[in-house]
Amino acid sequence: MMMTNNKKLYSGLFFSACIFLLTYVFSINAESSSASFYLNKNGENTTVNSVGLGYFREGNVADLIYIDDDYHIQMRKSNGASRSLQGSYQISKQYKYKKVWVVDVNNDGLDDLVSTNNINQLYVLMATGDEWFFNAATVYGFSLAEGTVGSSDSIAIDDLDFGDFNGDGKVDIAVLATVSSSNTSGSGSQAPPNTTYYNEGYYSIALNKGSGTFTTPGMKKTGSLSQGTNAFIFTASFSGRVAAGDFNGDNKMDAAFCSHTNSSFSVPYSYIFPGNGNGTLDFNGNVSSGHRGCQDVTAVLPAGPFDNVITAAKKSTFVFVDNSDSYAQVYDSQWNLVSETKMEDTPRGPVGPFSDFNADGSADMVFTNGKSSLVMVGWDWTNTTDRKIENKTSMILGTGIQSSDVADVDGDGKPDVVGGYDKDVNAYYNDTAN
Repeated sequence: MMMTNNKKLYSGLFFSACIFLLTYVFSINAESSSASFYLNKNGENTTVNSVGLGYFREGNVADLIYIDDDYHIQMRKSNGASRSLQGSYQISKQYKYKKVWVVDVNNDGLDDLVSTNNINQLYVLMATGDEWFFNAATVYGFSLAEGTVGSSDSIAIDDLDFGDFNGDGKVDIAVLATVSSSNTSGSGSQAPPNTTYYNEGYYSIALNKGSGTFTTPGMKKTGSLSQGTNAFIFTASFSGRVAAGDFNGDNKMDAAFCSHTNSSFSVPYSYIFPGNGNGTLDFNGNVSSGHRGCQDVTAVLPAGPFDNVITAAKKSTFVFVDNSDSYAQVYDSQWNLVSETKMEDTPRGPVGPFSDFNADGSADMVFTNGKSSLVMVGWDWTNTTDRKIENKTSMILGTGIQSSDVADVDGDGKPDVVGGYDKDVNAYYNDTAN
């Protein structure tokens, strides 16, 4: 919130003038570490799941995309400066969509839609420039380039992130999936059969061919493995997250992975696969964060640019979230850990996107975790001391800890935050003074 100084400067005592001057300087410094938001709650007649903000038409105003209870993609156009949203309009019911991302995949200046439905399908819907209309979804599936531990495998896409992995200036897609399989042993009258269920992390880098169409190389193992004997409990507790960024500053896009499970067999570490610069990753050179049980991973550019998608390779800070804290790691060009900073007592849900909400030139972050959501502002990325987040704004974002997004929704040049919660669209408009 904008801080004002209402003290009057009385003539006379030099001491009083000094006190005033110190108070004024403190006020100016505090302004750079704060942000204020105006909440506009928009009701819906359906649960608002995964959301995205994008520029689908000419102008500087972002519109809302979300997925409803029926797994259809809906749009609500922004009315700009009036800080309101128009009614919902169905974009696509062609498939059962589960999650949605907004990114310009064909470099035409208009954002497009990328979606998954938690099975082995990825959908790309290209914007037409005709505001409400998108081309029919192009569907991509993935094969396995490496075999599973068990047999009868199934593929479920968990997460996506975007970046230029082969240096051709086009947005590629890092795809992370869980591949489930099983083995059954023992039979006959001596004992009942024993079935072991396996979940493994697999990834692929879908390379952009230049027009928003993609090649889909066979999926390779990330090295994450978990197993159990109770099929229902086990398979419900394994999920993965992926983040794209240049974490060692070699101008090649890397990919960070984490998988979360409550299986006692193995709790995987979060780790980074270095990029080779040609659209592939170096499995043998993987770098472990040293932390297990990660909830989410992301890449942050502390000094910007503050775009939701890091398309160009620029050295990034590796940020990951565990159950109660977050960590920021910085690596040198040889993958030596330069620093690790604990952000204490952060929400456990998804982290990101990052932006600069208070125009101080430093990255701020959104933590999406239902009623525990918050925006972190004024974090000093050069300070490597473990500490709590002091400057934060509480928000309500994320149905089932789904997504939120950041863009300029009212056209005032400031980043706003929008997320769904149950049957509401919560739009937090940035009121921070310039």
